[in-house]
Amino acid sequence: MISTSAQYEDLKEMLFDEVIGVGVHRKVGVYNLDKRLVVKCAFECPNINVLEEEIWRMVKETGIAKWFAPCMDISPCGIFLIQERVERKPKNEYPRYVPSFFGDCKYSNYGWIGEKFVCCDYAGFIITSMVHKWGGKLKKANWWE
Repeated sequence: MISTSAQYEDLKEMLFDEVIGVGVHRKVGVYNLDKRLVVKCAFECPNINVLEEEIWRMVKETGIAKWFAPCMDISPCGIFLIQERVERKPKNEYPRYVPSFFGDCKYSNYGWIGEKFVCCDYAGFIITSMVHKWGGKLKKANWWE
């Protein structure tokens, strides 16, 4: 019998074209079937993908959706999340201000989809009442590596 770990690795290799990021909780790769998308693969606990997909569902029909990279699909148990792929630009092109609800201004958490600047890693943000209470206030972005 093939182990669950081997099945997971096999599926991951089939879905990924190239790995473009590795974080504490997941690995991100270009989706093999559509290079405009990425697959976020949770290492041990899929909660991080589930949370990100839930945040997207919460904001996608609001005026703040423009700040988020859209989630396209999630596997039934949350191990795999498919999201629109962002492109990086030089650091001097990052905006000076971002919405005040974005707590982490790490360069790699953001990018561009076309000409639109978005956050692509927003699972760690505290979003309590974000949709209803954000009044459009921006804050100075303190970008870091």
